[in-house]
Amino acid sequence: MKKTVLTLINAIAFLAITANLAQLAGQTFFTTGSMKHARASHQATLLSDGRVLVSGGQNAAATAIAQAEIYNPTTGNWRVTGSNVNARYDHAATLLMDGRVLVVGGVSSNVCTSNVTAETYSTSTGKWSLTGNLPSPVGTGMVAVRLLNGNVLVAGGGNRCGAVYKTAALFDPSTNTWSATGSMSIDRQFASAVLLSDGSGRVLVAGGVTDSPFPAVASAEIFDPSTGTWSPAGSMVTPRDASCNGFMQSYLAALTGGTVLAAGALSGSSCFSAQAAVSAAETFSSSGLSWASTGAMSVPRSSSTLTTLNTAFNDGMVLAAGGSNSASSLSSAELFNPSTGIWSATASMPAPREGHTATLLLNGQVLIAGGAVGSPGTLTATAVLYIE
Repeated sequence: MKKTVLTLINAIAFLAITANLAQLAGQTFFTTGSMKHARASHQATLLSDGRVLVSGGQNAAATAIAQAEIYNPTTGNWRVTGSNVNARYDHAATLLMDGRVLVVGGVSSNVCTSNVTAETYSTSTGKWSLTGNLPSPVGTGMVAVRLLNGNVLVAGGGNRCGAVYKTAALFDPSTNTWSATGSMSIDRQFASAVLLSDGSGRVLVAGGVTDSPFPAVASAEIFDPSTGTWSPAGSMVTPRDASCNGFMQSYLAALTGGTVLAAGALSGSSCFSAQAAVSAAETFSSSGLSWASTGAMSVPRSSSTLTTLNTAFNDGMVLAAGGSNSASSLSSAELFNPSTGIWSATASMPAPREGHTATLLLNGQVLIAGGAVGSPGTLTATAVLYIE
């Protein structure tokens, strides 16, 4: 009798645990620890050990935050770490093969600055060190992508006082130095870029704004690191740029086989007066160098995030979270299924936010941190986890 009772108790406990696990696996956002600083226009980088480094960003006074902090997914807590040598926001950040993090460009407070500085973060010391200066200015709104050989490509950028650039440079981590490489065909600021998944090592750069009156452009081009040159890659169906307010979220997401998804972003004829968020989505084929429309998102989104989820946990769907519909911040999220080209609703975040970061963790969860909440925007230090 006692053995039977124990068996029933164990069975009930097992069912309860199974139910909890099923709930956790049911596309849900959970609140996790908050950052020490409320910030937007920051960058989040997944470190080699699975932690996440958040660097830079601006505070409510639109001044750069120098102090960086690290999220530990095991504890769900943040801790402060070393401050940037040069405080910056609207910058780019890239994980290097040796475990360091490279940040480049951005501004401290003067949006007319065309920055030429970069620095690296060491996880072993928790400190930042300047690299050599870039051979040409990048300012804000540049793209930065780590190549297969470990070097980092930085292209485009500009300032918010009329300058837009088409120049590009390569960072060599072994020497901490920069060298010029081929320039893009047009000036681009607030473009997006991805390393193609076809094994070629090439980089796709698409959209952005070009010279005054700073219209969103549809054209795309590909950088070939073997030659240091750019070649045309067709034009998107919809012109797009990341965000004229400086939020640097990408509207591109790499899929398998050299395919790339473009979704959301801003579109319009003038960066500061005639742009609106779009819901249109399309895919790029690296084999055909062509773009084709796919299913549209349920709502227009700019200053949102696109995250290709881990194929070890699902079928490589893409999570679009938050953003702005040009009128207010969004809490909703949705999933793109590459096999069907259809978006489906998923859980909503506990609160709306735009200009946040989204980082795919090693366990398949997505860490969403910071950004602006509400309209007019108020910066937040909160963070949430998306569990698929």
